[in-house]
Amino acid sequence: MPTSEPSRKSDEPAANRKDAGRDTPAPADHASGTRQQFDSFELAAVLSHYNTGEIESIQPFPRGSSASPKAIIKCARGVFLLKRRARGRADLNRVAFAHAVQLHLVRRSFPAPRIVATRRDRASFLELRGHVYELFEYLHGKSFDHSPQSARIAGYELALLHKLLAELDTENAPAWRDYHNAEPINDRFAEITARLADQPEAMRAASALTEAYWDAAARAQQQGAHDWPRHIVHGDWHPGNMVFRQTEVVGVLDFDAAHLAPRAIDIANGALQFSVTRAGEDPNRWPDDLDMERYLAFCQGYDQTPGCLISQAELRALPWLMIEALIAEAAVPIAATGRFAQLDGGHFLSMVDRKVRWIQENAPALIDALPH
Repeated sequence: MPTSEPSRKSDEPAANRKDAGRDTPAPADHASGTRQQFDSFELAAVLSHYNTGEIESIQPFPRGSSASPKAIIKCARGVFLLKRRARGRADLNRVAFAHAVQLHLVRRSFPAPRIVATRRDRASFLELRGHVYELFEYLHGKSFDHSPQSARIAGYELALLHKLLAELDTENAPAWRDYHNAEPINDRFAEITARLADQPEAMRAASALTEAYWDAAARAQQQGAHDWPRHIVHGDWHPGNMVFRQTEVVGVLDFDAAHLAPRAIDIANGALQFSVTRAGEDPNRWPDDLDMERYLAFCQGYDQTPGCLISQAELRALPWLMIEALIAEAAVPIAATGRFAQLDGGHFLSMVDRKVRWIQENAPALIDALPH
């Protein structure tokens, strides 16, 4: 990672950061409530710091955290996405590291959106009136089409990202607690039990998932997960953070969770996210199984990238890391709100329990699906 800012004459923004230091991340904001919006005075003040040219239109972009408002800005210089960071996500060292990662990837022609610099000081983000703002190039494309071909290219892009980020200095990587072997999971399930105490099926699922989580963590540890080399990982590799055109990835988004971890943390989460099966809006009707064709395609895409062969130990740990990722992802928002997005928390936990049991039962097939 560069230790000095680029020249102010450069078109590339400087990754604003204070003196090097590590921060303990605040928890993600999973509170329910009205989605935050920009007001017209705020937009005018923020955009005055950027050289956008004449503004043609501004449209709300209701995606991601409701605590972090976003808007699509169409203007003379192009189309951009403006984001105000949620207060728990606005630590400046953490923002600067995420931007340093993104800037490096853009320089290396990886499909990450360009960060737009502020007009006067060429900073990669704007601090204004107690908030942190970011302006990004808006990438046009489509969502994941659930095809094995798209899953394969997603695996390939993850491997390429890991290779490129190995070039960066890791000194200023923020402290981060990811989903593996995370002690706070017990607190999350205690909160879930308190919230959903009147739902017997949710209580049963919560108990089973707590036990399954720690069993999976122990099995991953048995494969040596605690001793694996730590690299800069994306930290949130899923279809919602990727933009496709046909089966080509034209944009990888959201580097807020970039941190040091074994690369298998990303591989397992990606394999899960690109193979998980859903059906409609009722989680009670979702299938138990994963899509094995997409799972295999994702892993092959990663594994067949030169220099990125998945090790036998990583393969043997993969189903157990996937279980940890699935449980942790469900537990955090349900503990905070009793819901998973707009879905009933109790029903969602029961669905996760069914999928976890399927992964447990099919772990040998998941491990053997990618023979070396």
